Amino acid sequence: MSRSTELAEPQVSPGTGGTLRPPGSRAAVAVAGGRFGYPELRNELRAEALRRVFVRGQGGPLIFLWILGTGVLLTLLNAPFLALLYSVGIALFTLPIVRDALVDPEAQRALLREALARRFPLDGVADLDLRAELERGIVALTEMALKIHAGGRQSAAAGLHSIFADAAELLDLQLESARQADELERILRFVGERQPRRAAAEGRRRGTDDDDVTALWHQNVEAVRGEAVSARELVADLTQKLETMLLQAFQMDREAIDLVRVAEAERESSASITRLQDVVNARRKAASRLIAVLGPEAGAYVRDQV
Repeated sequence: MSRSTELAEPQVSPGTGGTLRPPGSRAAVAVAGGRFGYPELRNELRAEALRRVFVRGQGGPLIFLWILGTGVLLTLLNAPFLALLYSVGIALFTLPIVRDALVDPEAQRALLREALARRFPLDGVADLDLRAELERGIVALTEMALKIHAGGRQSAAAGLHSIFADAAELLDLQLESARQADELERILRFVGERQPRRAAAEGRRRGTDDDDVTALWHQNVEAVRGEAVSARELVADLTQKLETMLLQAFQMDREAIDLVRVAEAERESSASITRLQDVVNARRKAASRLIAVLGPEAGAYVRDQV
């Protein structure tokens, strides 16, 4: 079978908006490390806040003074009671610094942005428009986390933790879709540089009719172009969905808690995420197959263009 014929293998399934869907691909895209929720983020923020206080902030000099002072009192003066009092005094100075680091809104916002940037890195997305959409998604998730942090236990009771976990999954899917759009567009550039004449020459070498080879080439180029457009559209759609979920989080926090409405919203959100995971996973598989069909040269080209 010629390479040009193999390019036509990914099939477009009806009712999927033109999504390239290899037969039987139903596996979902998994968030790295399992379902990422607000409790995990909160623990990460606390650890990072303490690290900043004692490594970069005012806590560092205080720790140094505590070690120096207790060392002098214990070793040179042999005064354990004074060392204890000195330690209590240092602790009294340190506690407000730690408290401010844990509750200060601006410090929390900065820590959140950095934590989410590590969790959802934009590496591999070179397109500025796609990166802008991803930044909006990260901002939405940041504001949602700040709302939950401010609400405390009431936020958990209102179902905001579940909304945050769903939003984190959507942001992961948005990042994956942005990378797919970039990758598919690089495939298009690679195929465009090859031109159908090269495909036709290879077809002649393998005994395939030139017209058939050229038709298959154009068919697959259009399929890849359609997938690239669909991936970009999904990135924008997910930005809107994330911002809508942020508004929903604010609304649920202000209204009386309706457990039935919360449960229904969670069910609908879970079903929507599953559908989107199927689409993203199918597109990823299709892109991998196309790169494999085009050969090692295509894979190297796609990687080098990142």
